[in-house]
Amino acid sequence: MQDLARSNSALLRLPIQSISVTLNLGDRMATRVRSLEAEGERLYRTHLRRLLEKDHYGEYVAIEVESGDYFLGKTMGEALDAAEQKYPRKRFYFLRIGYPAAVSFKNRTSL
Repeated sequence: MQDLARSNSALLRLPIQSISVTLNLGDRMATRVRSLEAEGERLYRTHLRRLLEKDHYGEYVAIEVESGDYFLGKTMGEALDAAEQKYPRKRFYFLRIGYPAAVSFKNRTSL
């Protein structure tokens, strides 16, 4: 979990049992988030899925949607570190290759 909170430059989509979590970000920010998410998914589906799933299944990919550049890591933190080296002030779309979500919260209980 520490990797998830380490950078403000990262965007993370967390679908929970096929329900998307929506934050009250304001209309302008929410539009940017939806745009980044849509473009990241489009790039993955049309260009990266066939390229990455065979040899990198289970790894994480950070996609910089304006350039189409992508960065791999065994952890989300590794992918973020690689992406931030080239684009220190950009936001990224994250996926876990071959999985429906980058992270999941299964069997979590609150006290």
